[in-house]
Amino acid sequence: MKIIRVVAGWIEEGGRLLLGLRPEGEEWGGYWEFPGGKQKEEESEEESIKRELEEELGIVVKPQRKILEFVLKEGNKKYKFSVLKCRIIQGKPIPYYHEKIAWVEKEKVPSLHLASADRIIAEVLAHERT
Repeated sequence: MKIIRVVAGWIEEGGRLLLGLRPEGEEWGGYWEFPGGKQKEEESEEESIKRELEEELGIVVKPQRKILEFVLKEGNKKYKFSVLKCRIIQGKPIPYYHEKIAWVEKEKVPSLHLASADRIIAEVLAHERT
């Protein structure tokens, strides 16, 4: 079974995290997620998260460090998720891909309607000092 590599950005400002609402009609449409996406074969995790966040949100980020990694199997697919803590260095987030975006208090993130992988991220990290 091929592993699909996915990167997600943990962007925190003032105790709030940046999340996006996946568009209806897409897989996991109507669920909140940490922004990011599939990593291309030739990309490093850092290159991938920079590309994804620029495409989805129009921002330039500086990946600081990997804060979580896990494997998730859903149906006949297997995903390897890497969560990178990122700092915005240019731009203001605009929902180019998502229906909307929101800055959510860190402690409230686990109570949102989250995609399965994002629920894991929230439950593991929302109360941790990242």
